[in-house]
Amino acid sequence: MTEEEYKKELIEALDREKQSILASINSFLQKIPPEAVRVNIIISPSQDGEGDFCIHGGLNGPNLYVLNKKVQDWTNILDIKHGTDGFEPDFPMVDPFSVEFYTNDIIEKTCIDWINSQWEEIDDSKVDVGISMYSDHI
Repeated sequence: MTEEEYKKELIEALDREKQSILASINSFLQKIPPEAVRVNIIISPSQDGEGDFCIHGGLNGPNLYVLNKKVQDWTNILDIKHGTDGFEPDFPMVDPFSVEFYTNDIIEKTCIDWINSQWEEIDDSKVDVGISMYSDHI
């Protein structure tokens, strides 16, 4: 698999999950408490480089534990897990030792670009603080 093929399959998988992803982002953004000073949308690829990752929300502000506890039921935006027949939901799986690119870099960049391209369908009208999108992969 080439980098371009992987990116294409990743975008197709994100498109298949579009309604669920956007609904989850919208639900999360509607629950932001007034004491939040920043909203985060975080892409977290797994360390194994097979292509599994999650997208979740988080908040910055005073008393982070209490602040994030208030929105914990809405922070899970997308969570790809190993299932019996591959990833669930269906996303491309990669053998990191058989490709010449770093899967996690593609996941991070592609997810951020994809979410940005969908932003018109995201209701951020109740959010009066900055929204950051980033990867927490090291």
